[in-house]
Amino acid sequence: MKEVLILMAQYNLETDDEMMNIVYQIPDEKFFGEVGVYYKSLHGILNHIILVNLLWMRRITKQFNEFSEVTHKYKGIDFAGLKNIVFTEKVDLKANLLDTDKDLKEICDKMGSNTLIKSLNYKNTKGEERSKVMWHVFMHIFNHATHHRGQISALLDQFNMDNDYSNLIWKV
Repeated sequence: MKEVLILMAQYNLETDDEMMNIVYQIPDEKFFGEVGVYYKSLHGILNHIILVNLLWMRRITKQFNEFSEVTHKYKGIDFAGLKNIVFTEKVDLKANLLDTDKDLKEICDKMGSNTLIKSLNYKNTKGEERSKVMWHVFMHIFNHATHHRGQISALLDQFNMDNDYSNLIWKV
């Protein structure tokens, strides 16, 4: 399972980098403008992806101290909800998205086989106690990012922008 998680972490990082290179080309009015999606805009979707990455990393490092060195730089970021706009500039979005991707990969690289099968105990965004096996958590994180990259790809299609960045098989 560790090999799968490392593969998914590397794919997540490379694909987000490719996607952001395309997103950088979008005129600001399309990037920041409302496009009829839950997170309002491409800008909103990207902020959401980063916030979810940070939320999961905080949950993980709260229980597994061996990973706290990976995520120490995010301690100053505070958010009240997963729709908040924390990063206002494209350059900040790209840097923080790729940083969180690198950190997720580093956690996967460092995670031992025993940790993969341990449960992560946390509170969800409604304050309810939850417990999930670590490798399930990571599969969720990567699946979540894939879901939102799909939304972004559909919006790029609507903007008539080439965006063939998501084929896992091409990257292995």
